Amino acid sequence: MSDDKQDVYLLLGRLDGKMDLIIREQNQIDSLITKNEERIRVLEKDRAVVYGAATVLAFIGSGVMWFVSYLIKGS
Repeated sequence: MSDDKQDVYLLLGRLDGKMDLIIREQNQIDSLITKNEERIRVLEKDRAVVYGAATVLAFIGSGVMWFVSYLIKGS
């Protein structure tokens, strides 16, 4: 009977240790996910800024080309 209790306590101790390891690894994964979400958010924001700047430059470029063609035709 005493050996049975010791075996149960030993198994419970192993289980407790494994649960602690799982919880620790889950916390590390949560931290990693949080960092990656922040990095992705920054990249998406920067990409939106680049797209906006490209749109403005395209609009300005087309306006300049229209004006140049107007001057050439008007001459």
